[in-house]
Amino acid sequence: MKRIGARGEGKWQPISWDEAFDLIETKMKAIRAAHGPESVVFNAGTGRDIYPWICMLAYAFGSPNVMFGLSGQACYGPRVAAVDTVQGDYSVFDAGQWFPDRYDDPRFKVPECMIIWGYNIHATCPDNLFATGSSI
Repeated sequence: MKRIGARGEGKWQPISWDEAFDLIETKMKAIRAAHGPESVVFNAGTGRDIYPWICMLAYAFGSPNVMFGLSGQACYGPRVAAVDTVQGDYSVFDAGQWFPDRYDDPRFKVPECMIIWGYNIHATCPDNLFATGSSI
């Protein structure tokens, strides 16, 4: 989706992946032309298999600024902050952390149903689910 109105208006237009990549490339080239390649920092958080790709992207862009944050710096920390803001405390989907023995506590039951809105767990953060695992 591409924003077509002012920020906050909620006006969006569907675009293809090719259009999205072209738009990103155009904007990144404009930033490089106006401010130099050193003005962009390429960051990776928890990692998985993205580190070599981030390095190649930074190298192709001309930026020496590659940052490998601590595990969770780009994903887990913001997730904890957002959930704390909304719920007043942090909990994983199945809330097993509320028991002293967590998932070994006899009172813990694997949820029969969970509604997860706007989050493609298996593609973006499979380690966020613990006791529920691949049962979703």
